[in-house]
Amino acid sequence: MAIFKVSPETNITSLIASDEVSQGDVLILEEGVYNQSVFISKSHIRIMAKNQHVVFDGYGELSNGFFLFGTTGVEVSGIKIQNYAYAGIVVIFGSANRILSNIIKEAAERGVDIVRSSANLVWKNEICLTRFGVLLETESTDNWIIENKVRDCIADCFESFFTESTGNAFISNNGCNSGLSCFSAVGANCLAYRNTAFGAHYNGVGVVLGRDCLAIENKSKGNGSSVNGTSNFSSPENTFIADNIMNHNNEIGLYVMSDYSIIQNNRISCNDSIGLSLSPDSSNCLIYHNRIECNAGEDIVDNGSDNNFIRNLTGCCDHWDREAEDLPEKTVMLIAESSGVTLTNKLQIELQLEKAALAKLEERSTRQPEHAKYSHQIFIEQLKDKIARWEALLQQ
Repeated sequence: MAIFKVSPETNITSLIASDEVSQGDVLILEEGVYNQSVFISKSHIRIMAKNQHVVFDGYGELSNGFFLFGTTGVEVSGIKIQNYAYAGIVVIFGSANRILSNIIKEAAERGVDIVRSSANLVWKNEICLTRFGVLLETESTDNWIIENKVRDCIADCFESFFTESTGNAFISNNGCNSGLSCFSAVGANCLAYRNTAFGAHYNGVGVVLGRDCLAIENKSKGNGSSVNGTSNFSSPENTFIADNIMNHNNEIGLYVMSDYSIIQNNRISCNDSIGLSLSPDSSNCLIYHNRIECNAGEDIVDNGSDNNFIRNLTGCCDHWDREAEDLPEKTVMLIAESSGVTLTNKLQIELQLEKAALAKLEERSTRQPEHAKYSHQIFIEQLKDKIARWEALLQQ
């Protein structure tokens, strides 16, 4: 293995293609501005910036910063890449390449473009002012997209584009301010885990056309003009959406258009329209143990068929954050003494008020749709428990 020091005057494409450079060699880029487009077809080459002052600038004329064709195990890391007419980094017919800690901006079409490639790692890159931030195209499978920050994209911050692009994972990425979606995962068996989406015009985190996908612990806020928040649509099957937070989106929090999906343990609150909306095409889904509250429209709208709702909390979040009060006798005595009311009278007054509230809640519960009854039952049980404890105090 050899280490080469490379300057802006070096023709890097020619150097890599020459017999001087073999698989396993390392190219250390000295600081400076490189007006080059680097083509790499040799595997296991490592191209690394010496420091943060290494800049590749296409000046709006060169197509790509780095073009990896049919390579395996190539690393491109620590480089500022800007002003290319197409993409910052392109990988075609490649596998297990490593795109690490680069700063890519003002590439006209793509920040990182992965085409017909698999098992690549795109990690800790910062990308802005492109059409697409990280784009997986045409049968790109089993790629790892981790801890990248992408903002200010004309279209999508992160996207896998075709149904043949399966098994891709988007983990702990941040997408902000996109013209369409922050995250859009097309293809089966994809994972969206612990991503943050903010300011998308359309979707925050979208699972589209892919069956058996997972969307877990994502945060979606301030997204959408039509379908938004975390969205699962276009009839995939068996999508699992759990432990996500979808709040303060401009319209719907979560829109579901799928069969046999599981929506579990999500927090969907304070959205400007419906909290959870199931389309007429959604059926046989399980909606279990979600907190869907304080949305401007209805918390849940079910236009589908045969969907099952179990233990979901709806209504105002103040109810669910408020635990049943447990006033010890000393506290009640202090209240009574300060107001000149005896302890017994104080308890009796409070008890009457709580019983009136209980009766009102029980009457209202009979008029709730099936999926909302669990929420009211929880609060009813809290009130009953409180009343029983206060009655026990009166008997002492």
